[in-house]
Amino acid sequence: MKLNQEEIKFIDDYFIKNGIKYWDIRMEMVDHIASDIEENFGINKNFYSAFDSSIEKLGWEGDYLKDIQILRLKAINKNMRRQYFKEFANIFKNTNTLIVSVLGILFYWYVYARLNTSIFKIISLVLFFTPAVIYVLNFFLIFLKKAYKSGNLLYSSFYVFFSFLMLNMVVQFSQPEGAFQVTLATQKTILFFVTIINTLFTYAGVKVHIHTMRKTKTIYKKLTS
Repeated sequence: MKLNQEEIKFIDDYFIKNGIKYWDIRMEMVDHIASDIEENFGINKNFYSAFDSSIEKLGWEGDYLKDIQILRLKAINKNMRRQYFKEFANIFKNTNTLIVSVLGILFYWYVYARLNTSIFKIISLVLFFTPAVIYVLNFFLIFLKKAYKSGNLLYSSFYVFFSFLMLNMVVQFSQPEGAFQVTLATQKTILFFVTIINTLFTYAGVKVHIHTMRKTKTIYKKLTS
């Protein structure tokens, strides 16, 4: 039994109505159901009967579908996290990237040594908060554009922001009047190291996100062409 476009759309609509909101996750599920119907049901079998039988066999009904989406999102997150740390490690394996990173750190150290704490703090916080702005913009793109409403893009954009989320606690707590009271000189040093670490990890996150965005948009164009 070979499925036509109308039948494929019927399967996709079923998953949409049952809360599978990310098209890339639906695509995998639609492909699985379609393959099951084509391989296991005779040519004379009614499509709707075959569909119901396949859904029942897989147990893809009701609240269980939402559990499947959660499990798939967890798997996507795990994959993105692995790519994220791999890209971070690649910074030190690639000669050109390593040289640029070292030169950038040396220049930032010069700024750190020459400027007073107040001006240095402003520069550092601008560098530090930039990924958060990028993340917010990407977040709205994902939910405003159908092509971007993707589980893969959701998590790849998150890793642009991930290091900021973790390191922001260090910045907020390490202040003269913070939870961990430090001197202005110590705060300046903490900002120096935190900004460097955040920039390197953000670079890794941006690379993962750009790669995922290109791949996802290519797949989406093929599906809608």
